[in-house]
Order: sequence, then structure tokens, then C-alpha cells
Amino acid sequence: MIGGEEVSALLDTGCELSILNKQLYDKLQLLGLNCLELPTQHFNLVSAFYERNKRIKKQALLKIQRADSAVDQIVLLSPQPLTDAILGLDFLVDHAAEINFLNRTVSLEINEKFCRLEFQGARETTRQVRTRSEILRLVQLFHVPQRTIQLTQI
Repeated sequence: MIGGEEVSALLDTGCELSILNKQLYDKLQLLGLNCLELPTQHFNLVSAFYERNKRIKKQALLKIQRADSAVDQIVLLSPQPLTDAILGLDFLVDHAAEINFLNRTVSLEINEKFCRLEFQGARETTRQVRTRSEILRLVQLFHVPQRTIQLTQI
């Protein structure tokens, strides 16, 4: 939970830093979220799915709550993610994460306590698309430009 609101997060071992969706952040602020917000310098979000980099202008120090534990986490604020939040390597390493794919759990050490969370795989995760612009955004996200495709015969 962030600011008293339930937030879905993607665990991404290929992402160096944690990211929060900017639209969600703005909504949380309207609901009373009070946190330290700082500008960033020279941060570009590089994605395998986009041709262009996205400049990140702000970061925030958020309190993430889970049951009776809370942890402070710096997140980059980006309009790009299609999910609420991405917990990257910074979060996973800081909290000694151990991912068990067979049991679909991740174990974390938070405030000297261990907690185990269940996670969903890609097949179980569903997301409702509500607007035409979101559909177009999804199509653009997964469009691979023809010039980057190389076929090799094995």
C-alpha cells in the first residue's frame, strides 16, 4: 500500500531502479499523499519496446506498507509504465529478495523481519483496458519496428 491505497507492483529483475506510474502518483497526491519529491538530472528510461528514450523529470521518496511493516523507497515517476509500480533491482537487493518460481513466492527482509509474498505469473495477470487511447498505447508498446527484425536460419 502507498498512501493508504492498494497498489499492484511488477517485480522486474531487469530494471535497475523502481518506478511509479506518474498518473497514479498524481492521484495519490490528490488523496492526501505527502512525500518528499525531488527533480532528477539526466535520467532517461530506456525500453526494449520503444524506439525513443523517455526522460524522467522527478523522483519521490515513498513509504510502502505491507501488513505491519513499512519501508521507505525512492521511485522514479514515469508516465510510461502500463502497471502501477515496478519494483526493480534496487528494492529487491536492498531487501534480500529470494524469488521462488516453483512456489510463486518472493521472500523479503523488511525491518529485520522476513515476509513471504505470493505473486502472479503473466498468464494469471489480467488487466482491463478501458479507453481507446490505452488500446493504442498497448499496440504501440508491443509493435516491433520492421528494421529491427532479423531472421536467422538454424
